[in-house]
Amino acid sequence: MRFLPRSALVAPWLLAGTLAACGGGATPASAVRPATPTASGALGEDGCAADGAAPLVVDWPAHRRAELEATLRKGGAVLAAYDCKQLRVLTDCRAEGFYRYEPVSLKEELVRMNDADSVRARLPTMGASLAIALEGSLARGSSLDLGLAMAGRWTSSTSVVYGEDLSPECRAATHFVRTVPTGAFAMSVGSRANVRAVAEVFDAGARAESESAYLRDTRDGDLTACRAPAGPSGPAPGCSAPLRIELRRIDPRSEARAKCETFGKVEDCVWWSNKVFDREIDDREAPAVVAKLVALCRAGERGACAHAHRGATLFERARKRSLGVDLHALEERACELGEETDCLRVAERLETEGRADEAFRMREHACASRVVGCAELADRVEAGKGPTDAAERRQYLADLRARACQTQTTSCTEYAALYRAGLRARGDFSQMKRIVAMCEDDAKKGGSFGCAIAAAGCALGIGVPRDLARARQLYAHHCANPMVQNHLRGTTCELPKEWR
Repeated sequence: MRFLPRSALVAPWLLAGTLAACGGGATPASAVRPATPTASGALGEDGCAADGAAPLVVDWPAHRRAELEATLRKGGAVLAAYDCKQLRVLTDCRAEGFYRYEPVSLKEELVRMNDADSVRARLPTMGASLAIALEGSLARGSSLDLGLAMAGRWTSSTSVVYGEDLSPECRAATHFVRTVPTGAFAMSVGSRANVRAVAEVFDAGARAESESAYLRDTRDGDLTACRAPAGPSGPAPGCSAPLRIELRRIDPRSEARAKCETFGKVEDCVWWSNKVFDREIDDREAPAVVAKLVALCRAGERGACAHAHRGATLFERARKRSLGVDLHALEERACELGEETDCLRVAERLETEGRADEAFRMREHACASRVVGCAELADRVEAGKGPTDAAERRQYLADLRARACQTQTTSCTEYAALYRAGLRARGDFSQMKRIVAMCEDDAKKGGSFGCAIAAAGCALGIGVPRDLARARQLYAHHCANPMVQNHLRGTTCELPKEWR
């Protein structure tokens, strides 16, 4: 037996609960209605697929109505499979939520059934038997009258249930029980020529004025009790009989997919993508989420490009077939939108295609924008790319190594050699100020975030004044890191001599 989060079991009696016929979803008339109800009239053009189907449960056996009433006080939204022919409540399946009782001003309603067809349509559980038992009376001008008195309803806190988020055992569900109107009801046979009030139907039912033994137990609750105030946590005693089950259709999508497709926000679509690709890849949802992310990427949402690329790549690796996504175009679009790591991917591809000059310019863009790829760009300069003048090339190399020093200590050491040779880096190194501040702040808490790079900045005067004493102090914070101590295995940890 499987459970959904914070769920509880539906009462066992519901396993056998079936309500037949489309007309079971009809809404009773607000006045006497002589015509036989039809499925389209009761449920709309699309029949029971529509929200708001509300089959009567007044002809359920008394013990089943009592079980339903008790179930509504428990946690979890009740799930059901409803195809306009049967209503089957799924006993082992609940969605998140709970039912809250809401009292309403008393609503009285008379439902008149003038022939056997209307009896069968209105009363799905026992209507067929009643139609046979009352066939003679109905043919002679009698009617079967149902008096309803609604004084409140149980309403689920859950307004929507997503089918893909249900466990596999529960995916047969098509609807969940949104509300259950409650109160009292009575049934009795009357004359088609005499339009009775609801109170008269209750009085006749109480006096057992009926031509059929089938009607002896077809009443629950008391009309007078329904006129009394509701209790603090539920209906008034004698006014708690379930009258209908109002259903709402389950959204077949996952919640993540529904939010992405409804709102079109990158964060919602990334959430959907993560759910699809961080579990076993779903062949139904993977193409859809990738297509949505590709559309967002093309529309200028920079965060969508990388996730579309990731999803398409993962699908191709897992399924050995392509989704038809142009990965190169995604990388180029992401680069246009400011994703420098994608610019580096484009640069690598351009290099493999023999377009070295274009690749070099792409790396320059990434380095200048976000200090990404500066070390790789410096390697190309050392290999002969960039400025043709030797002095200009060395200066440019110093600029690049110093810029890369803000992200990796290896580049700090490489810049130190140029620094000792008399070269001083040019450019914006404001990121180093933030790194130094973060190191000093983290050190107060016992940490050492970025302290090696901060020490290099102070030792080499990159973005901050050159200060060897401060550099040693910052590097001491780096040395205090347990991972560093473990790596050193007891050897001395000092500011690298190349930086001094």
